[in-house]
This record gives sequence, C-alpha cells and structure tokens, in this order.
Amino acid sequence: MRATSAARFAFVAELAAFHFVTEWVLVLSWVGRRGHFHREGFNPATGSPTATLLRLHPSRRPHRGMRQ
Repeated sequence: MRATSAARFAFVAELAAFHFVTEWVLVLSWVGRRGHFHREGFNPATGSPTATLLRLHPSRRPHRGMRQ
C-alpha cells in the first residue's frame, strides 16, 4: 500500500510535534527538579565543581622554563 504525500506529510508533522512536546516536557520536568535553573543563567552544570574547571580556558603562554 502506497502512502500519499499528504498522509506522509501529516505523519512527519505529527512526529515533529510529538518530538517538540516531548523535549519541552523533559526540559520542564528537569527545571522543576532543579529550582535554581533560571537564576543561574540556564547552565545545567552550574553548582558542580567540575563546571567551573570546564569553563576555564588554558593559558596561551607556553609552560616551559621557570614559572613565576
């Protein structure tokens, strides 16, 4: 049985809408669990000590010789 392009389009549109709604439900449920999500600039890793280290950039100066 061959699907018409209208039926195919309807299926793809429904799938996209389902994906969009599912993603937002996941985001909203995650935000509900972590109340400080909005206050801290939408950074999901905020609050963990590793997050600060990951945001640091390495020095551009080479580390050869004596350090000051």
